[in-house]
Amino acid sequence: NMREGDSVTVTATVICWYTGANDTADFYYATNVGQTPVWVFIDSVDCSGVASAGKKQQLSVTYSLPKGRRHAVRVNFSYRVGDRDVLSSCVESTGENEFYNDVDDLVFAVEENTEELLI
Repeated sequence: NMREGDSVTVTATVICWYTGANDTADFYYATNVGQTPVWVFIDSVDCSGVASAGKKQQLSVTYSLPKGRRHAVRVNFSYRVGDRDVLSSCVESTGENEFYNDVDDLVFAVEENTEELLI
C-alpha cells in the first residue's frame, strides 16, 4: 500500500521515433482529484539517446506522495520541435511544431501517514 510521504516511481511505456530527440514525456500529479484537478509538474524525460528508436521504451520519474487520500498522475507524451510549456498539463497538438500528443491519467488511493515523530 502507498502512504503519504512514500517515494513512488511512475513509468510510462512509449514508442520513441527516429532518434527520439523530440519525443518527451511530461509527468504531473494531482491531489484534488475531480472534475478540475490542479496538475503539479514533476519532471520531463525525453527519448534522446535511446538506442532502439521505433520500439517500446520505458520512461520514469520518482516523486514523494504529498498529503491527500486520492491522487492522480498524468503523463503527456508528445513529439515537439522548439520550446515547450511544461506548466500546461494538457498540451494540444497545434501547428507545425506539434505532430502528435497523447495524455493518460491514473487515479489511485493513498493511505494516510499516521506515524508520529518521536523527538
